[in-house]
Formats: sequence, structure tokens, C-alpha cells
Amino acid sequence: MPKSAKDIPAFQWYPLNLAAKFSGLSEAMVNYLCRSGLVIPTFRLKRGRGVTRRYSFGDIVALKLVGKLCKAGVSPLRLKKGLLRLREHHPEITLTALPATHVVTDGQDIYLRKKGEPLERLI
Repeated sequence: MPKSAKDIPAFQWYPLNLAAKFSGLSEAMVNYLCRSGLVIPTFRLKRGRGVTRRYSFGDIVALKLVGKLCKAGVSPLRLKKGLLRLREHHPEITLTALPATHVVTDGQDIYLRKKGEPLERLI
């Protein structure tokens, strides 16, 4: 883990405005998802007010996935519950390291499909 912001090459991270733009979410929504713990930025050097979050490419992919699920009718709170349940059964899985070929929703439930396996209901 980098000790300071100077230790992270600028080409490896994105500031909030670009993360929001690339993920298709508003800056306020990205901030909300990070404050709620649904998406945790990779380059989170310290906590506190006024600290800049720095997002990796994987974080932006995760934000885009969360945005698509929210647009499909899944609430962020329900999504967080599903992710926590997923981590109970598969602690090695994080939102940015999701070993799934498909994440599917019907607006009520979220399903995960790993390669060669049937759908697994998360919530």
C-alpha cells in the first residue's frame, strides 16, 4: 500500500470527477456509494474530511456495475446487503475482484453466475 499520494503514479488512479464521468454516475452518487461502504476506492490513503479519494480502473468498473444495477431497480442498500452476504460465503470476493461471468438482476434479486456453474442467488 502506498504511503503517500506521491507514491502513486498519476496514470494509475482517477479523481472523483473522472471516476463519475467514466462510470456514468453523478459525483454525489459516487461519494454516497463510497461513504456507505458499497464501493471502497483502491487508493484510499487516509480517512477524513477533505481527503481526496483516488479510483482505480477496477473501482470505475465496480461503480459502473453498481450504477447499472441501480438503474435496473436494485436499491443501493439491497445491493450492499447482497454484497455482504456474498462475502460471508466467499470472503475472497470483492466488488472489484468478482470472479463471475454474469451479474444478473430481475429488479428484485441479484444473481451471480460463475463460469460453468448455475446462477447463484445473492439476495
